[in-house]
Amino acid sequence: MSKSIQSIFMLLFLGIGLGAYGIYQILSGPSSDHVALGLVYMIPTVAAFLSLLKLPSKQSR
Repeated sequence: MSKSIQSIFMLLFLGIGLGAYGIYQILSGPSSDHVALGLVYMIPTVAAFLSLLKLPSKQSR
């Protein structure tokens, strides 16, 4: 497996996993600690998805 495919899968799984856990923390309880922790986990989620968008794409000839 090439390094570019590995990096795409790693960023995708990282974004999905942290995003799901962040949403779970936000929705799990009315405590402000859960909401703050959920928002903290959403920051790397957004960063992972943005870095996926910025990956260089193969140009067709």
